[in-house]
Amino acid sequence: MDRFGLVEDNQYLVVEIPAYESFIPFKVKYRVNRGYERIDYGPIPTTSGTSYPTLDGGTATVPEDGVMPAMAYMPTSDPIVFPASGVGLTYGVSDTDDMFYISEKDFDNRVIHLHASFSPSWLRIVVDMPRSTLQGMYQKATLDINMGMGFRRGGIETVILPAVKIGWRFANDTNMDVYTVARFVYGEYVVDIVNDAEMVFNLGVGKVKAKRVVLPVNVPSYDFEDALRKTWGFTGFKMYAEHEKSIAISEYNEVISELRR
Repeated sequence: MDRFGLVEDNQYLVVEIPAYESFIPFKVKYRVNRGYERIDYGPIPTTSGTSYPTLDGGTATVPEDGVMPAMAYMPTSDPIVFPASGVGLTYGVSDTDDMFYISEKDFDNRVIHLHASFSPSWLRIVVDMPRSTLQGMYQKATLDINMGMGFRRGGIETVILPAVKIGWRFANDTNMDVYTVARFVYGEYVVDIVNDAEMVFNLGVGKVKAKRVVLPVNVPSYDFEDALRKTWGFTGFKMYAEHEKSIAISEYNEVISELRR
């Protein structure tokens, strides 16, 4: 790991997917944006006049672009994304409306490792992956940003995979309207999926050093599964315990033989 918390070239990144009890081990070939890892994006893209429900059962209207109203929260049906125009990009990206979306048709060998931080640092944050899909869980209960648990504050680390559309949601649980700021540190990695079964197993059980990121995907969904299957042909390698090595190696060899690479 470097000073940004990003993976160095020729090192490993393991992405865990709880909903499928699986993981995808990547070897980072190189970082496309080396030397340009910081994005001072500016205000969160709320729009003046937009109405949001409030935590106390009412509604609140955004008074000015970039402001999060007092007690307001973004429901699952109304997430935001970060337009590329916010940093002056108008072409050359997969989706100008969502600067972090990666098209599998153009970049099936790329992922984005993202550290996002927001001000005020006490804003509640949820990343819906895929977009508009509740992913917070406690036992059998589904959690949402308007509850007393199931969210983060201040920032989040995640990995964005090709063809997966994500949504960002925020909540302001204070009694004052607040101006917002979004900042990102990111690595746009060119990657290979590890294709040696022994190495896959060792990465899965933690015997080989790797950066591990757990995706906020706790509930299976068609959109997420479809995105991974049309990109690589699978939803990850099944997680096994260390004593299950022979079963794992046999299965991993079969999966590797069918991967789209």
